[in-house]
Amino acid sequence: MHKPAIVTWKNAEFDSSRELRFADQHFNRKVRDYPVALSAAGANQTINALIDAFPWLSHHPIWIVARSPAMLWQPQRITQFVSNVIDNPARWIGIAPEPADVLPEGASDFPYFTWRGYCRFAEHGASEEQAFSPHDRENHALLAVAHSRVSETLHDCPILELPGLAPDDRSTMDLKMYVHPLDGYYKHQRDDVLAELPQSMESLLDIGCGFGAFGQAVKQRFRCRVVGVELNPIAAAIAEQSLDRVIEGDVLDTDIGESFDVITLNDVLEHVEDSDLLLRALVHRGIKPDGRLILSVPNIGHWSIVDDLIAGRWDYLPAGVLCTDHVRFFTRRGIHSLLRNNGWTPVKTTVIPGPYPPGTERRFSALKKSGFDVDTESLNAQGFIITAQPTTPADPVETSTE
Repeated sequence: MHKPAIVTWKNAEFDSSRELRFADQHFNRKVRDYPVALSAAGANQTINALIDAFPWLSHHPIWIVARSPAMLWQPQRITQFVSNVIDNPARWIGIAPEPADVLPEGASDFPYFTWRGYCRFAEHGASEEQAFSPHDRENHALLAVAHSRVSETLHDCPILELPGLAPDDRSTMDLKMYVHPLDGYYKHQRDDVLAELPQSMESLLDIGCGFGAFGQAVKQRFRCRVVGVELNPIAAAIAEQSLDRVIEGDVLDTDIGESFDVITLNDVLEHVEDSDLLLRALVHRGIKPDGRLILSVPNIGHWSIVDDLIAGRWDYLPAGVLCTDHVRFFTRRGIHSLLRNNGWTPVKTTVIPGPYPPGTERRFSALKKSGFDVDTESLNAQGFIITAQPTTPADPVETSTE
């Protein structure tokens, strides 16, 4: 069987984001044994356009088409993924499932938290008897395309849209090739943080605003002024299209010139080398006297991290608790101490749940019975959303919700 060619796209975001550069390196290591067509023309390219740009692609009967290098996947399954298309002459396209395809409605879209957890989840899916499934969604992250079989009328259609354009019997989802796309890194809306915002606020400063998805949701729900701060110039330019004002650069180097009812730090502090300096600065500038700081941080005491450490594992990823760009790590006690030491009083803590999978709780209970000091609440917390106010002589008592 001919070795498949890898087709993927990389845009300018990768050059300005350490996380995406890491994802690119991660991808390149996994496809180093395959010929790769890396295009900068945009992921809406067609079969004909790709062959024009990379003539050698025509000599490979099947292509592995990745929407972006930013994904978790297991390349050792490529051979079977390709064979499932090649060995069925009626099949044009194989589709790799993603969380939206295999998880029950309402389930977490990230039912694993580390590379080891992802591999376990993918292996479990690969061991299931059911191998194939129909599909009802477009814009998949990974395809196997037998381009010469595809009807010529579709050769000028965007290749990633082919599963929705081809006859139903020409494409199928291969449940044994599970992938997790990460190309939405800057696009999170954070409904969990939205739920913590005060209804009466008139202005919000979002530090680390990304593409502005969270700020845009704030504007729509609360009808208030939203200003964003973003280090990534490409993300900042996109956020400018939806927010009232966007400052490109480091908030510590900027005179914002405004005070806000709320300042948000959505999974930002773990990326900041001197988080003490940032928190002290925010107490004295940018926040109104009765304002609130609302921040979220991942919990390094989560069961998945502890479980990996016991197994001798610490695998960095482009996103998640062990994101390659994290320079600080927090537990609930640690983030509370950091806030108090820098002029903030926590008044509410909401746990972002990340509960045990079946069987895991029993193993940690055994550790407790063996004499280990086991914090069950911490083990079940994927992260925390903390509301804090500038410290005053009479601080309120903190509340906690889960």
